[in-house]
Amino acid sequence: MLPLESGYEKLTHDINCNTNWFQNLIFSEISNENLFFVCFLLNRSKTQVENYIRQLPQDSTFPYATFLQTGFYYQNFTTFFVPDPTKLEFRYPLLSHARIPLYDVRDTGKIIRECFRHPEQWESRQTIPIVAEQLTMEAICARIQEVTDKNVHFVPLPYEEALLKLHRETVNNLRWYNDIGSIDERQAEKTNQIWPKMNTFANWLREVQWLME
Repeated sequence: MLPLESGYEKLTHDINCNTNWFQNLIFSEISNENLFFVCFLLNRSKTQVENYIRQLPQDSTFPYATFLQTGFYYQNFTTFFVPDPTKLEFRYPLLSHARIPLYDVRDTGKIIRECFRHPEQWESRQTIPIVAEQLTMEAICARIQEVTDKNVHFVPLPYEEALLKLHRETVNNLRWYNDIGSIDERQAEKTNQIWPKMNTFANWLREVQWLME
């Protein structure tokens, strides 16, 4: 057997050898609407695996296959996507029209559970977004102020300035929301069809007491 030299080769090899074992496949995909982002900014091997799975004959491989696109976790606001603590300002290279697809990462399993429970409804190699709300940065700041009573502002940064303060990967990922992330305005509606009890951003803020201590 030839050596498997990449993650893509290893995964496709395992899938090819074990398709008879699987009844329901759920795969987290990357949007391929923009070739530049897929090939250079995101995980190319992951996209290759997705394309490989999609071209497999359904009747002889996976009876049910579902692809998930996850949104931007609320939890990111407590890790890397935080406002300047001295001025309570978000300073990121996002445009005013960019609507970020947000959700509570803890809801991921609930969507997956429903896909397993009703594979005939959510398979056919369709893509399922996991999104609770799609909000602009101005709307995010307004929601934070409503819940925490803190006056948080958003200051859009040019890409060149952002690269002086942030990792290039972070800047490039945020560019995705400017260029691609707002194309499908029905993401939250689609998610709601599967699980109508997605946690809202406002409720998450209250739960974790973010900026309220």
